[in-house]
Amino acid sequence: LPLSYNLDMQELTPHLWKACEITNKSIYIISDLIDKIKFNENRIIESIINSSSVATELADTLVKYYGIPFRISHKIVGEIVKEIYPQSLSKMNPEEISEMIYKKIGKRPEVEIIKKAIDPYYNINVRNVIGGPSPSEIDKMINSRIEIINLNKILIETIEKRLNEKLELLKKEINSLF
Repeated sequence: LPLSYNLDMQELTPHLWKACEITNKSIYIISDLIDKIKFNENRIIESIINSSSVATELADTLVKYYGIPFRISHKIVGEIVKEIYPQSLSKMNPEEISEMIYKKIGKRPEVEIIKKAIDPYYNINVRNVIGGPSPSEIDKMINSRIEIINLNKILIETIEKRLNEKLELLKKEINSLF
């Protein structure tokens, strides 16, 4: 930024203040949302179990254990999802899914492997990577964000203290002029 008078800065200032105002209002709205939001855990679990959210894991399992290219395994799982609709993979008997896969590829997948692949809880917990959905990773992310918030609070308090000190100095200077 320029250190002296600059017409461009005059033109920028109203936009900057408007952006600050919008950001401030947005923070209040999000804060209110977070305070009041309620989750229906039973509905969330029901929705997960009734969806085909495990389809990709089943396709990955076919690739991993049976050497099928992903494009083909994806097609096979898609066909199975269509065949069992409106039932979901998670609600299916693993033996039945193993049999359906056997009919399509000529290899009989182990029921235990299929059972894991179609279990939404297993799918969540196995994804224990940075940014993943596993509970342990979620806890790490929450703790990291809380630490950042606490550091920002300290920074804001420090800046606020300095601003108040300078404001008092400014008031003293103004009063000394009169």
